[in-house]
Amino acid sequence: MKFHVTLFALYAIPVLLLWMVNGFFISLLCGALCARFRDVTQIIASVIQIAFFITPIMWFAHDFRTNSAAKVILIYNPFYYMLEILRTPVFSGSMDTQTLIISLLISAALAVLSFVAFARTRGRIAFWI
Repeated sequence: MKFHVTLFALYAIPVLLLWMVNGFFISLLCGALCARFRDVTQIIASVIQIAFFITPIMWFAHDFRTNSAAKVILIYNPFYYMLEILRTPVFSGSMDTQTLIISLLISAALAVLSFVAFARTRGRIAFWI
């Protein structure tokens, strides 16, 4: 497969910044949960491993769009949207607006959830560790 890199590949810079912000929010959320509940660490590791296999990292999403089960996995998988906002501009040279909006909504929901969880638990984290 041949890919021609265009100026749309510059979308990768703000997407990587969004990934860094999401990484901060995930660590804030997981830090509070893992400090309180010690078993959550193993649960998160298992969920990440399953998410790796159901997210089109090792396979192409367009190969399975006709399969209804794979389509459901793609629609409800937040990792798919986060990966697509980086992959689509680099490989196809365009940006899908719907995928971008869904990714920003996922990031906003993650930010709100992280701030609420951290605000509720920040006073007790020292006692849980």
